[in-house]
Amino acid sequence: MVLRDRLTGCFLAGLLWPALATAGPPSPTLSAGGGMVRVAFEISGGTALAHFPDDIAAGEPFSGTFEAPAGYVLLQGKQTARAGQTFAWRVPASGAEGMLLILKDAHGLEAGQIALRTPAAGARETAFRVPTMIQTGRPFPVHGPFDGKAGNTRVQVGNQPAPVIAESVRRAILRAPNGVLGTARAQIRESGRRFTGEVRSLGLAVQPADPEAGRIEREITIRGLTGATVDVPIEMGASALYVRHEEAAADGVFSIKRTFRTASEQEPITLVIPSNRREEVAIILRTPSRDGQVKLARQHAQVIRSMEFDAMPVMRELLDDFQLGGDAAFAAFEVDEPRAMAMVLGAIPNVSTGVELIALDYFIGRSTAVRTAVATEARDAAHRVLARILSTTTAELAVYVLGLTGTQADIPLLEKIAAGGGVGTRGLRDAAEAALARLGSRPHLDRIHGDLSHTITKTTRFDEGAVVTRALRKAGFVGNPEMLSDVCAHVDDPKVWDIDIAIDPGEVSLTSLAAIVDGTPVPPPAARRSRDDWRRYCADRSR
Repeated sequence: MVLRDRLTGCFLAGLLWPALATAGPPSPTLSAGGGMVRVAFEISGGTALAHFPDDIAAGEPFSGTFEAPAGYVLLQGKQTARAGQTFAWRVPASGAEGMLLILKDAHGLEAGQIALRTPAAGARETAFRVPTMIQTGRPFPVHGPFDGKAGNTRVQVGNQPAPVIAESVRRAILRAPNGVLGTARAQIRESGRRFTGEVRSLGLAVQPADPEAGRIEREITIRGLTGATVDVPIEMGASALYVRHEEAAADGVFSIKRTFRTASEQEPITLVIPSNRREEVAIILRTPSRDGQVKLARQHAQVIRSMEFDAMPVMRELLDDFQLGGDAAFAAFEVDEPRAMAMVLGAIPNVSTGVELIALDYFIGRSTAVRTAVATEARDAAHRVLARILSTTTAELAVYVLGLTGTQADIPLLEKIAAGGGVGTRGLRDAAEAALARLGSRPHLDRIHGDLSHTITKTTRFDEGAVVTRALRKAGFVGNPEMLSDVCAHVDDPKVWDIDIAIDPGEVSLTSLAAIVDGTPVPPPAARRSRDDWRRYCADRSR
């Protein structure tokens, strides 16, 4: 009887998505990582394993490897891969619809099938690039203008061969030699082209101790760090560790004992080696802070600027990432603020509300010149946020953005928001009133004047103090000099308490004065005037 096992999947962003299989023997197991997709067929007495590049597209040549008992073959149309050999195939022109693989045993009987769908072709590399670090005995990628034919590729690391496991027209996945530690020369020959680069080859080992109290202590040892100038990202199952290069001993060895609580963490330790540009940038964004005096986004940006390719398009992709979206936005602002502003604002609303908040808040806090350059993008982004409000916090920021960038055409929407009701909408109403006043609405300017006319004393009720404090913030946002007299009247206001909660209208008035007079809503410490400075300013102004 011929055994049949059908399964459909697709190469997409380096991952293979399987669909449901029909009844029959176990479905082939699909896994992805390191730039490759692995297809494992369960067969009598073992497993037949095929490795493919994860970025192959319709019509492209590629190479892979096939490991199986002698006599087994893997077929795709008229293309054949024999057990224990590297194969060179071409994806059918209709590969987007399916590349059917058939496994046959030594007797010519079918032992399994799988249909793979491939994505649209990605951009090709124009130059060779090798990783900063590789791990002995494990796969690593080399990016470059390959031809997809492993037979034309020769790579050596430290004068030892690094055999090809899989190759596309964008990168080759190779196996690092075991006998090389430390800095080594990587030499690449590909269809007449030559490239020489430098890599650091690391040896990673784990010595397990006896389990104790449900936990397992393991000693992790890394060798080959002599002269290292970059940190080492490693992982073991669900556990991650960044090793600072300064922590290595003089002989280039780093050792540490870690306690793991679950069996899922007892997997082999591996160096994290990015297989594509997205992963290269993601590793940087996950790197913890090394300098408490420099903000983390700036540290990330310093490394990203030194990369051999333009990382901004990659950070645009990462804005959609639930875990890294915010880090990508902050780093992009540090790398190239004008370009990042348009990019992040343009990504709204196809990002998380957290990234929306970062983008809108960042825009509001920039100088007038910076805001003017991307005013159209910011206004459009604000309208997209307000078209489907998922967070009142981001909605409030969107309203403030309209106050900074809006036109008379935005007045009806802002008036609707200002007149709205419901629990939790006070902030939205305040934002709309401030935006309307900044756009020149006389009724809303007069309302802020009226709220600022209240006198604050030590016996003022908390809710009355809150009205004045909110009005002071609105006055600072409006930035209209006609507010100065009203704001000056509150420079010496005392704090107003409600049991253990306090508001400080006097302090808020100083920020509002800075916004109106100096154009700095949140002045930096070095530029802040003291309360005495503002007292003198207000006194001189009243003469």
